[in-house]
Amino acid sequence: MKNVRYLIPILIFMALVQIGCTKDDEDVPECIEKLIDQESNDACPAASVEEYTFEGQLVYVLNFQNCLADGGSEVRKANCEIMGLLGGIIGNVNINGKVFDQHASLVRTVWKK
Repeated sequence: MKNVRYLIPILIFMALVQIGCTKDDEDVPECIEKLIDQESNDACPAASVEEYTFEGQLVYVLNFQNCLADGGSEVRKANCEIMGLLGGIIGNVNINGKVFDQHASLVRTVWKK
């Protein structure tokens, strides 16, 4: 019975660690996961990856440059092919000639720092 009182704090700690993880890797393409892993130690606290439907497919917006004044967000297909860059120094809003925000629907946030 004495050992049980040591087990409870350990279980609580393990549960908190699991809850604190904000990466939702359910059905995330492996190449996107690799990019997230590369950026997870970056100094930018506002980094995130969001999944959208756009032009009939799932695409991923990599918001890794949010800490830079002129940083942009890459838009990638599920195979990691780059479709374009949103924002940046020119403030681009178009991907494939379409205003991304008007033609894309947010599915979920896949990862947030």
